[in-house]
Amino acid sequence: MSPTDTSNANANNANGDGAQLFVSRFENKVDEKRRIQIPSAWRRGQTGVRYLLLPAPKRAWRPACVVAMPPQRFASLVQELRQMRFSDDRADSLRRLLATRACEVETDSAGRICLPEDVAKSVDIKERVVLAGMIDWFELWSPERFAQVEAGDDERSSEAFSLI
Repeated sequence: MSPTDTSNANANNANGDGAQLFVSRFENKVDEKRRIQIPSAWRRGQTGVRYLLLPAPKRAWRPACVVAMPPQRFASLVQELRQMRFSDDRADSLRRLLATRACEVETDSAGRICLPEDVAKSVDIKERVVLAGMIDWFELWSPERFAQVEAGDDERSSEAFSLI
């Protein structure tokens, strides 16, 4: 690994445990085949990087988006789901929603993923997409919806920072 590769690895892996670190925000074009360029810092220059896409529903303060998790983060989520009680209807609904609506994508030789048509439609992604880092996963947003959530984040910033 060259010195510049090491600095990139450190920038994308602050805790040194091998887990990918997704930070920053990017806005990219969506081509006619719904392909989206994943930032090279997020895929470490590799091809064939897999992500699980999970449509995240609208909340009271936040529009719907797509959550993109690397396999190791999704495996963590699966462990949490396995700890939930079978007798809990909310847990059953969550497991079913995630299992039936998740899809796996892989980067091509140019570092792009293809966003399935139904997923793109569900979150109104058309010609442009915002990729927003969320530490151990990232989100895909239509630029208009991201502007809404970003404004809400700005309003809650002092409250949010009180968590740390």
